[in-house]
Amino acid sequence: MMTKQEFEQKRKQWVKDWAVKYRPLDLDFEAYMLMQGITKEQYHYLNNQPEHVNVEFEWLEENIEHMKNIINTNISGKEYFQGKLDILEEIKQTFIK
Repeated sequence: MMTKQEFEQKRKQWVKDWAVKYRPLDLDFEAYMLMQGITKEQYHYLNNQPEHVNVEFEWLEENIEHMKNIINTNISGKEYFQGKLDILEEIKQTFIK
């Protein structure tokens, strides 16, 4: 998933190129982003997302990956880490909704 920072970089590029490239095509930013490959849901999520939420989401995704790595390499304590991973996955779903 695209980060808020990447989303804002795309917005800056669109604004920079708007008069020459996108104004004649009557292409708004949402249409531009859909052409970049994100879904409408992702667009609306990123467009309405405050900056601090993105940082928390990235931290959450990093920790989920870390837990998966621990589970894949650690034979003892897998149940403990799986429980923690399940909690993180559940929290992640609240960000996506």
